[in-house]
Amino acid sequence: MIDSKPLLVHSIISAIDDLKGEQINLIDLREVDHAVCDWMIVCHGNSSTHVQAIAHNVEKESKINAQTPALGYEGRNSADWILLDFFDVIVHVFSQEKRAFYDLESVWGDAPQQIITPQEEEK
Repeated sequence: MIDSKPLLVHSIISAIDDLKGEQINLIDLREVDHAVCDWMIVCHGNSSTHVQAIAHNVEKESKINAQTPALGYEGRNSADWILLDFFDVIVHVFSQEKRAFYDLESVWGDAPQQIITPQEEEK
């Protein structure tokens, strides 16, 4: 279990879970040399509409609950891979096919990772 998650990470995970995002994976990159951020959150949706809705909810809830708007938002039109950049946290919302193809969890395999379940996040 990865301890000491910041409020923004909790808010993002909750926003993904609220819309039934699949297989939420939290990757802790704080100790990885040359990492692009401190935290990476990866999940997938079941359709392009679902992917867009999850990303939109993450963007909305991060502003409300953590007072942190996304600095960048890529992939809004294609909706098979949407990236939200919060500087210290990067969120990837994939379609299931694109997630399997890019396999980011393996790319960052040297970092601690935690699959988040709804029960864990409620604690």
